[in-house]
Amino acid sequence: MRFTPSAVSLAMLCVAAGCTEYSVKGIDDEQGGIDSEDVGEDSGDEGGGDDSEVDGDVIYEGSVTGRICDPSGGLWIVGATVTLTADLNGDGTTDVEITTTTDADGYYTLTGVPDGTWLVRVEKGSFSVEFEVTVAGGNTETAEAECLTSEDVKIAVVSGMYDSIEVVLDKLGMKYDLIRGESGNQHTAFLKDSARMAEYDIIFLNCGISESWIGDKATIAANIAAYTKDGGSVYTSDWAYYFFESAYPNALDFQGEDKTYGGAYLGMASKINATVLDADMQAVIGASTADLNYDLDAWAVVTSASSSATVLIEGDARTWGSTVKKSPLAAEIRPGGRMIYTSFHNEQQATVHMDLLLMEIILSL
Repeated sequence: MRFTPSAVSLAMLCVAAGCTEYSVKGIDDEQGGIDSEDVGEDSGDEGGGDDSEVDGDVIYEGSVTGRICDPSGGLWIVGATVTLTADLNGDGTTDVEITTTTDADGYYTLTGVPDGTWLVRVEKGSFSVEFEVTVAGGNTETAEAECLTSEDVKIAVVSGMYDSIEVVLDKLGMKYDLIRGESGNQHTAFLKDSARMAEYDIIFLNCGISESWIGDKATIAANIAAYTKDGGSVYTSDWAYYFFESAYPNALDFQGEDKTYGGAYLGMASKINATVLDADMQAVIGASTADLNYDLDAWAVVTSASSSATVLIEGDARTWGSTVKKSPLAAEIRPGGRMIYTSFHNEQQATVHMDLLLMEIILSL
C-alpha cells in the first residue's frame, strides 16, 4: 500500500521508524537534513524491503540499481551524479531526494526509495539523461542501462594542424560545428564574436591553430574569459595553450617566455609515465599512472600551477637543457565554467590511456 503523508505526518514517521539517507523537503533541521542516527534504527522484514507502519498505512523503502553509458553506448560512465526525486503527496513538490554517483563500471545504487514511480536524472558535465523507475513492495529494482544524451549540448570545434579532438567526439557519438582554424580567419571571426560563442556550451581549440588571431588577442582573450566565467567550457591542447595564457595569465606558468606566442614550445619527444591525480580519470584507466607518448619535439610545457588551478595529471617533462619535475600535463580552472589545458592530444601516436583520458575530459566538460 502506498502511503502519501503530509509533511507533518512524514516527520512523525521518520521519528517513529527511522529515516534513510534521503532528505525530506520542508522538514529538514538546521543542518539541512535529518540524521538517521538520532532517530533510531530502520525496521525491516524477512522479504528484504524496509517498511514502517503508521495507523495501518505502510511506506516501503526499496532500492534501484542501474548502469549509465556515454552517448554512443560504447563507454560506461564514471562519476556521473544520479538523483531520484519523489513527490509523495502528488502536489508537484519534491518530498524525497536521493543522490549517488556511478562507479568505475558505470553502476549506481539508490537506497531508501519509497514505493511508486519516480524520476531519475543523471548528469555528467554538460550531458544528462532522465528516465522513470518504479519500486513496489520495498524490493530492489534493476533499471535498464541508460545512455547520456548530447542532443541539447552545443559544441564548437576549431580545427588545428596537429590535433583532431573531433575524432574523439565522433567516437562518443557527439555532434559539433567545425570552424576552420588551421588557416584563414574563420576562427578569428568566431572568437571575436562573443554572442556567437555564447551559443555554445563547449568550445574546443585544437593544437595548431593559425596565429592570425594574435592581432585580435585582447578582444579574444576577454571573450574567452567572459565566456568561461559565464559557465561555458573551453578546452585547449598543446600549441593552443596561448588562448589559455592570454585569458588567464596567472593561472598556469609556462616554461620560457610564456607571454610571447610560441615561447613555451620547449618539450622534447619522450614517453612519460604520468601520475593521474583526478579520481575519475584514475577510475577510467583503472590506475593512478598513465602512459603518455610525446613523439614530437616542441610541445608546450607548464612549469607550475597557481592556487586557482587544479592539476589533473603531472609528470617529469624533458625540455631543452633541463627536466621540469612534476610538470602539470593537464590542468584546469573553474571560474564559473571550465578552462582546461592538456599538453597531450589526439594524434596518431596516442596511447590507449591518452584516448581514455581525452574521453573522460570531454564527458566532464
